[in-house]
Amino acid sequence: MQPSICRMAIACLSALTCLTHTLPLVAQPKPGYLPSSTHVFPAGGQRGTTVALKVGAECIPPRTRIHVIGDGVEVNPLLEREIDDRGEPSALREPKTVPITYPREWASEIRIADDAPLGPAYWRLSCAQGGTGSRPFIVGDLPEFIESESNSTLDRAEQVELPVTVNGQIHGERDSDHFRFSIKGPEIVSFEVIAGRMGSSLDPVVDLLDIDGRPIDAQRVYVGSDPVLVYAAHTDQDVVLRIANVSHRGDPSFVYRIDVRPGPYFRAALPGGLRRDEGASIDLLGMTGSEGFLTEKLSIVWGGNEQEFLIWHNPIQHEAPVRYSIDRHPVIVETEPNATMPDSQSLPVPSTMYGCFIEAADKDTYAFDCNKGDRLRIECRAWPPGTPAIPTMQLTGADGKTLASASSASTEDMIARLAWTAPDDGLYGLQLTDLRFGAQGDEDFVYRLEIQPDEPDFELSVATDTLTATQGKTANLEVKVRRHGGLNDPIELKFQGLPEGIKVDKAVISKGKSTAKVQFTIDESARVESYQLQVSGLIAETGLTRTARCQHLGVDSEGVSIGSTTVPWLFLSIQHKPLFRLQCAEAYLYAHRGSVFEYPMEIERLNGFDGVVRLQRGDRQNRDMDGVQILDATLNPGESEVDIPIYLPESMAINVQSQTQLYSQAWASFIDEHDQPQSVLVLAEKRNMLRTLPPVVKLKAERTELTVPANGRVDCPIILDRTSNFPGVMRVTLQNPPPGVSADAAEFEVGESIETITLRLDKATTASSAQEVTLRGTGRLPDGTVAVSEAIVWLISVN
Repeated sequence: MQPSICRMAIACLSALTCLTHTLPLVAQPKPGYLPSSTHVFPAGGQRGTTVALKVGAECIPPRTRIHVIGDGVEVNPLLEREIDDRGEPSALREPKTVPITYPREWASEIRIADDAPLGPAYWRLSCAQGGTGSRPFIVGDLPEFIESESNSTLDRAEQVELPVTVNGQIHGERDSDHFRFSIKGPEIVSFEVIAGRMGSSLDPVVDLLDIDGRPIDAQRVYVGSDPVLVYAAHTDQDVVLRIANVSHRGDPSFVYRIDVRPGPYFRAALPGGLRRDEGASIDLLGMTGSEGFLTEKLSIVWGGNEQEFLIWHNPIQHEAPVRYSIDRHPVIVETEPNATMPDSQSLPVPSTMYGCFIEAADKDTYAFDCNKGDRLRIECRAWPPGTPAIPTMQLTGADGKTLASASSASTEDMIARLAWTAPDDGLYGLQLTDLRFGAQGDEDFVYRLEIQPDEPDFELSVATDTLTATQGKTANLEVKVRRHGGLNDPIELKFQGLPEGIKVDKAVISKGKSTAKVQFTIDESARVESYQLQVSGLIAETGLTRTARCQHLGVDSEGVSIGSTTVPWLFLSIQHKPLFRLQCAEAYLYAHRGSVFEYPMEIERLNGFDGVVRLQRGDRQNRDMDGVQILDATLNPGESEVDIPIYLPESMAINVQSQTQLYSQAWASFIDEHDQPQSVLVLAEKRNMLRTLPPVVKLKAERTELTVPANGRVDCPIILDRTSNFPGVMRVTLQNPPPGVSADAAEFEVGESIETITLRLDKATTASSAQEVTLRGTGRLPDGTVAVSEAIVWLISVN
């Protein structure tokens, strides 16, 4: 359709809409368009390898930069090639009128050194539109396996060799992944899923099956929200691991890693920590696939780490490591019985106590001496993080009366805290129980209890490790403080790494306050870049300094991460001042299902920008797109109007969603005032509003199942049901055919309704089950509108 004709039709339809609708069109909140990362796939790699990455994100333009933070890892810095990966087809369903996102994936590559530290490195994105938070990329020690779709049924389970890290995506609403392992019995094998702990969208459901699909009993625990299965095979056998999402959702961001290792899975250690400069004999708590746990002895020494490290019972056997703490105070292990004050265990001040709620009714009581006026700080948490204990504390006097209490369930970081001053000289008691006292308890309900003098001190935190600020504007950052030991002094905030053109006003947490909002002022000429800052606080009177911890994006719903939940940096990304606005008339227009509608869009150019602008589907939508595809369009220099093609599938759920409300977005590349190549992306300020009319033509296959003979060729009769609105030519081709399937185009001439298309199956292609093939017919209505209709056939090969 010519633009002028299209605009005349739109004007008429808009007027008709105004006459026929008595209620005004109410605008919905516009989705944000700051860049966000969603995932990388695979989400980790083995030491000494180079990994091809798919980088997932929303609202980033081409040539966005990817950064990696960590020793021994390097990445190609620019994202230039988008990957078209559709994943597993999703079943038709009723669309939802709730916000939804459609992440895109970009090609990159990461190189991992032979001696890169095991555990998380971190990656993030930045462009002239802003920056994203950090996410973990996991450096592992096992060979890596990347899933290949389709493995969504038992008969398509992929054979995988032990030991291994399996990488997959629940990429589609009906996707589930199957992996087959051959176990040489007798042998113990553990399957540790890593998903939520690295910030994945996946809420995993994992089952172990025999080769006939029957469930196999396995020992199961959770680390945070991620499951771990341990299975003991008594004889040689094959097992299948199945993983899916708990709901019917699924897209590229539903990534996971599964470490599959021979030998017990070591859950925790007693003690779970070591004082620096010392060694210790520890008990590792292992799972063997049956009820209960085994205990293995191990001697360790401090290796120079500052806070925590990983330990292995037998690294040669690729056993899973246990997270271990480096403690400041003497380390003690709980001894039973200690349920009452008369049986209490002595608790020196200061010290770190490691214990466990070994059964549901377990009470652990500790006694310590205090002088009147002594200030104590007491903290207790599950250790390592992600294990099941939820400690509660009751502080009592010698008479048994409760003086103070705390629960780890009432804090964001799951740490129970008491700050307390002794009212008199004497002996005091501290009784610990699990929140589910009387209902749950076991050998893995391990906790870490720390008691120390409550000396003046403080901790700084920021809820995110990223901040975006625009040239010529201001931006605010909230910094929180947790004060100890009665410290009420004002805290001066420092920002190491601030570049020229960026100022911070009045960066002070006032006396006695717990938060401060810090304002950054950005010059109009500030260089568009992403800067790594370190935020610290200073007590001027004493010189006490502490570095802020900022939370990254690799944290699950229970506050657990594959490593630390925080990082010691803040990235400040400078956003370029706006170059253009993308707009359209937010009024209902009408188009046939099974057609491509050209929707008029307008660009308002700003700040002298006159470059090429490319339009595309918005990555964030206010509601399900119901299968609608927004096709790319280009607006050349000097132009301000363009029609963006919108394909409306004939299968839309019209009776459920009577109108389609879409968002388009646009991006542009340019050279900034500092001669730096940059890219920006802008979301349309108004919605593309479409009401749909019935299809005008329908393509059908005479038979929906075709058996392909040995020569690999089969004729497929096709029928075209026409209405009087579609008298013209329709060309039929294959739409995204499966590997090894091809066909020459077939064409219905004017008025024809019967035709044949010949499908070919490559002789090198073997199919153990039917393959779905989509036939797409394309033609034009008399007014030039593109009509599209599809039919599905299944090919069954004869081997």
